[in-house]
Amino acid sequence: MDLVLVPPADTVAPPIVPVTGPVLVVAGRTVVEEDAQAPDTDFAPNLVNTVCFLVQFLVMLVTFAVNYQGHPFNAALRENRAMVSTLKYGGIGFVVLVLDLVPGANSAMSLVAIPRPLARQMLGAAAVDLALTWAWENALRAAFPAPRPPAKGYQAFSRELAALERDAKQAAGRLKAE
Repeated sequence: MDLVLVPPADTVAPPIVPVTGPVLVVAGRTVVEEDAQAPDTDFAPNLVNTVCFLVQFLVMLVTFAVNYQGHPFNAALRENRAMVSTLKYGGIGFVVLVLDLVPGANSAMSLVAIPRPLARQMLGAAAVDLALTWAWENALRAAFPAPRPPAKGYQAFSRELAALERDAKQAAGRLKAE
C-alpha cells in the first residue's frame, strides 16, 4: 500500500477564500491619498488595514472551528466549553467590529468604520469561507481518514480490570461464605 500525504485542509482551503477576500472586497474601492502611508511614519488606521485585520481574525476563528478534533483525540467540541465560548464570542466580536455596533470599539482597536455595502460583503464572504472550509475539511477527512490511535492507559486495560474486579468480588464472596 502506498503512503499518500495529504496536507490538512487548513493549509489548502483557508488561503483560497480569505487571502483573496481582502483583494476582492477592497478591489472595487479606489485607494485615496489619505490611505497611503509613508514607511517611516506612525501607524494610522485606514480601511485596507481594518479589512486585512478582520480577515485575519476570521481566518483564525475558522481554522480553530474547522480543525478541532473531537473523540478519540480530545473532548467533543460540544463538551469543550472553553473552545465553544472562544468561537462564539470571537464570531460575535467579528460581527460587532465589521458592523461597528459598539461605539468606540473600532477606534479602541485602531480600526476604521467600514462602509455598509463593504460590511455586508465581508459578512457574506465570512459565511461562504466558513461553509467552504468546513466542507473541504470534511471531504478530506472522509477521503483520507486518520488512523485511530491505539487505546491508552485505562482504556487499554478496561476488560482486564473488569475481569480482575469480578474475580476479586467472587473471591471475597467465597471468603464470606466460609
